[in-house]
Amino acid sequence: LLGREALPGLLQRALAVYDRVVLDTPASARYPDAAVIARAAGSALLVSARRRSRHRAVEQLLQRLRDDGVTLAGALLNTPRFGPIVRRARS
Repeated sequence: LLGREALPGLLQRALAVYDRVVLDTPASARYPDAAVIARAAGSALLVSARRRSRHRAVEQLLQRLRDDGVTLAGALLNTPRFGPIVRRARS
């Protein structure tokens, strides 16, 4: 699907039906799929893991997205393990 011309058409059909379409991709540092999908979508939501994502790696990804003409729709700092946060909230 990624290497074929079908992806942009599929995205356009989905956007004709839905206000927003969210595509979850593998980590962009390890796999090129994220960049391919972001280019086809035209925008990206950057999700990074708190205390796991390296600042330099995030900066490099942002630059790659800019270089590819991808608009950054937003950013999210994710907590990989939110079990302790849930426990504290219940206390």
